[in-house]
Amino acid sequence: MTLYDSRDTTIRGAYWQYLSSLTLVVVGGLFYIFIIHFYSTEIVGVFSLLNAIAFLFSTVFSLGLQQGVQHFISYHLGRGEDGMIRALARKLTAVGFLLSLGAFATLWVLSPAFAILFFHSYAYLDYLRLMDVEL
Repeated sequence: MTLYDSRDTTIRGAYWQYLSSLTLVVVGGLFYIFIIHFYSTEIVGVFSLLNAIAFLFSTVFSLGLQQGVQHFISYHLGRGEDGMIRALARKLTAVGFLLSLGAFATLWVLSPAFAILFFHSYAYLDYLRLMDVEL
Protein backbone atom coordinates (compact mmCIF):
# COMPACT_ATOMS: atom_id res chain seq x y z
CA MET A 1 0.00 0.00 0.00
CA THR A 2 1.43 3.35 -0.97
CA LEU A 3 1.01 6.63 0.82
CA TYR A 4 -1.52 7.71 -1.82
CA ASP A 5 -3.64 4.58 -1.28
CA SER A 6 -3.60 5.11 2.48
CA ARG A 7 -4.73 8.71 2.10
CA ASP A 8 -7.50 7.64 -0.30
CA THR A 9 -8.91 5.08 2.15
CA THR A 10 -8.81 7.64 4.96
CA ILE A 11 -10.73 10.13 2.84
CA ARG A 12 -13.36 7.50 2.01
CA GLY A 13 -13.75 6.61 5.71
CA ALA A 14 -14.16 10.28 6.65
CA TYR A 15 -16.67 10.68 3.83
CA TRP A 16 -18.90 7.92 5.28
CA GLN A 17 -18.75 9.47 8.76
CA TYR A 18 -19.67 12.89 7.37
CA LEU A 19 -22.62 11.48 5.42
CA SER A 20 -23.90 9.69 8.52
CA SER A 21 -23.81 12.86 10.62
CA LEU A 22 -25.32 14.98 7.86
CA THR A 23 -28.21 12.55 7.37
CA LEU A 24 -28.97 12.55 11.09
CA VAL A 25 -29.05 16.37 11.27
CA VAL A 26 -31.21 16.78 8.16
CA VAL A 27 -33.77 14.14 9.15
CA GLY A 28 -33.95 15.46 12.73
CA GLY A 29 -34.48 19.00 11.49
CA LEU A 30 -37.22 17.95 9.10
CA PHE A 31 -38.95 16.02 11.87
CA TYR A 32 -38.99 19.04 14.21
CA ILE A 33 -40.28 21.27 11.41
CA PHE A 34 -43.09 18.75 10.88
CA ILE A 35 -44.18 18.57 14.53
CA ILE A 36 -43.96 22.35 15.01
CA HIS A 37 -46.39 22.93 12.14
CA PHE A 38 -48.92 20.24 12.95
CA TYR A 39 -49.07 20.04 16.76
CA SER A 40 -49.79 22.40 19.64
CA THR A 41 -47.10 24.05 21.72
CA GLU A 42 -47.87 21.75 24.64
CA ILE A 43 -47.39 18.60 22.56
CA VAL A 44 -44.15 19.93 21.07
CA GLY A 45 -42.89 20.78 24.58
CA VAL A 46 -43.79 17.34 25.93
CA PHE A 47 -42.14 15.69 22.96
CA SER A 48 -39.00 17.81 23.37
CA LEU A 49 -38.74 16.92 27.06
CA LEU A 50 -39.29 13.23 26.36
CA ASN A 51 -36.71 13.40 23.58
CA ALA A 52 -34.20 15.04 25.93
CA ILE A 53 -34.71 12.30 28.52
CA ALA A 54 -34.32 9.61 25.86
CA PHE A 55 -31.16 11.30 24.56
CA LEU A 56 -29.63 11.43 28.04
CA PHE A 57 -30.42 7.79 28.69
CA SER A 58 -29.05 6.65 25.35
CA THR A 59 -25.91 8.72 25.91
CA VAL A 60 -25.31 7.33 29.39
CA PHE A 61 -26.02 3.72 28.48
CA SER A 62 -24.33 3.60 25.08
CA LEU A 63 -20.95 4.57 26.56
CA GLY A 64 -19.83 6.04 23.22
CA LEU A 65 -20.57 2.76 21.45
CA GLN A 66 -22.22 4.39 18.43
CA GLN A 67 -19.30 6.70 17.74
CA GLY A 68 -16.83 3.84 18.16
CA VAL A 69 -18.78 1.61 15.81
CA GLN A 70 -19.08 4.41 13.28
CA HIS A 71 -15.33 5.01 13.42
CA PHE A 72 -14.31 1.38 12.99
CA ILE A 73 -16.88 0.62 10.30
CA SER A 74 -15.71 3.67 8.33
CA TYR A 75 -12.12 2.55 8.81
CA HIS A 76 -12.80 -0.96 7.54
CA LEU A 77 -15.00 0.34 4.70
CA GLY A 78 -12.14 2.55 3.60
CA ARG A 79 -9.77 -0.43 3.62
CA GLY A 80 -12.28 -2.73 1.89
CA GLU A 81 -12.36 -5.24 4.78
CA ASP A 82 -15.95 -6.47 4.65
CA GLY A 83 -15.29 -9.53 6.81
CA MET A 84 -14.06 -7.36 9.68
CA ILE A 85 -17.22 -5.25 9.45
CA ARG A 86 -19.45 -8.32 9.79
CA ALA A 87 -17.55 -9.63 12.82
CA LEU A 88 -17.57 -6.20 14.43
CA ALA A 89 -21.30 -5.79 13.80
CA ARG A 90 -22.10 -9.14 15.46
CA LYS A 91 -20.09 -8.38 18.59
CA LEU A 92 -21.36 -4.85 18.98
CA THR A 93 -24.96 -5.90 18.40
CA ALA A 94 -24.72 -8.19 21.42
CA VAL A 95 -23.16 -5.47 23.58
CA GLY A 96 -25.72 -2.93 22.37
CA PHE A 97 -28.55 -5.31 23.23
CA LEU A 98 -27.29 -5.74 26.79
CA LEU A 99 -26.86 -2.00 27.23
CA SER A 100 -30.36 -1.35 25.90
CA LEU A 101 -31.82 -3.86 28.36
CA GLY A 102 -30.08 -1.97 31.17
CA ALA A 103 -31.46 1.35 29.92
CA PHE A 104 -34.95 -0.17 29.57
CA ALA A 105 -34.98 -1.49 33.13
CA THR A 106 -33.57 1.72 34.62
CA LEU A 107 -36.03 3.98 32.85
CA TRP A 108 -38.95 1.71 33.73
CA VAL A 109 -38.04 1.90 37.42
CA LEU A 110 -37.34 5.66 37.39
CA SER A 111 -40.37 6.64 35.25
CA PRO A 112 -42.63 7.60 38.20
CA ALA A 113 -39.90 9.82 39.66
CA PHE A 114 -39.26 11.46 36.28
CA ALA A 115 -42.99 12.04 35.74
CA ILE A 116 -43.27 13.94 39.02
CA LEU A 117 -39.95 15.76 38.59
CA PHE A 118 -40.44 16.98 35.02
CA PHE A 119 -44.21 16.97 34.44
CA HIS A 120 -45.45 17.47 38.05
CA SER A 121 -48.05 14.74 37.56
CA TYR A 122 -48.37 11.13 36.46
CA ALA A 123 -50.24 12.14 33.30
CA TYR A 124 -47.23 11.39 31.07
CA LEU A 125 -46.04 8.26 32.90
CA ASP A 126 -47.21 5.99 30.08
CA TYR A 127 -45.27 8.07 27.55
CA LEU A 128 -42.13 7.80 29.65
CA ARG A 129 -42.53 4.07 29.80
CA LEU A 130 -43.18 3.94 26.06
CA MET A 131 -39.77 5.50 25.57
CA ASP A 132 -38.30 2.23 26.83
CA VAL A 133 -39.04 0.73 23.44
CA GLU A 134 -37.14 3.54 21.74
CA LEU A 135 -34.12 3.04 23.97
